[in-house]
Amino acid sequence: MEHVVESGTENLRPAHPHNGYYAGVIRVPSVPDMTVTGSPRRAPLFSGRTSSTRRVGWVAIVLLGLLITAYSLPYLSGNPDAFFEQQRLTYMAHLTPLMLHVAGAVVALSLGPWQFVRGLRSRWPRVHRVVGRVYVVAVLATGVGGLLLAPTTYTGRLAGLAFALLAVGTLGSTAMAFVAIRRRQIARHRVWMTRSYAFIFTGVSFRLGLMLLPALGLSFNTAYAVSAWIAWPINLAVAEVLLRRRQRPSRRAAPDQMPPPAPTLTTDRVIPAQPTA
Repeated sequence: MEHVVESGTENLRPAHPHNGYYAGVIRVPSVPDMTVTGSPRRAPLFSGRTSSTRRVGWVAIVLLGLLITAYSLPYLSGNPDAFFEQQRLTYMAHLTPLMLHVAGAVVALSLGPWQFVRGLRSRWPRVHRVVGRVYVVAVLATGVGGLLLAPTTYTGRLAGLAFALLAVGTLGSTAMAFVAIRRRQIARHRVWMTRSYAFIFTGVSFRLGLMLLPALGLSFNTAYAVSAWIAWPINLAVAEVLLRRRQRPSRRAAPDQMPPPAPTLTTDRVIPAQPTA
């Protein structure tokens, strides 16, 4: 006589009452087949969780960055004819800081967006780290160059103070991101990198201000100073909004919307009869 033991039951009856032997059958969870067939698929550059709005925004940032990069590259030739006309003599007198500032800004502006692509980080983490180091060096160059050029800013000290604060913010936020990743604080690193690139993207938003503000009736000199003061604060405000949205819990992860757990498969295992003491 065999006895089937249900889960959590320990009441066994003798299989052979006269010889004192016990036998039973217990039900234990069976392990599902976990065999992986085929070659592993690499994660896409843009995961399914990336909304279409974010993708469009990312593409716009890349294109605007490349546009300003193309506009700034002639400065690296050192040809005075390519310089801002009102600052031509000043730039010629401060050529080294100018080259540092422009070269660093061009590199950081072009590389920065790719560091935020989740698929790129997961597929080529070593490339992500190398590009990150190049970005930090580029920020150091453009920040130091910007600080040296700030006292010579066109329209005077008011705009110069705005550019000096921009340089300090760029260097400070990037330093915080670098320290965080050295301590393996990934979430903190991403937050500070977002702020760092918001400062770097001022190269785009400042020039957009120079195009839009005169259309509102401001003189070029006034638009220059106003844009210097509103460009990077606007960028930073947008970055903070994006960071807050990212930290919100996803609705799909709500406990009341989680699917029920799959039932556990069980199978019967026969325990051979054993003599009693």
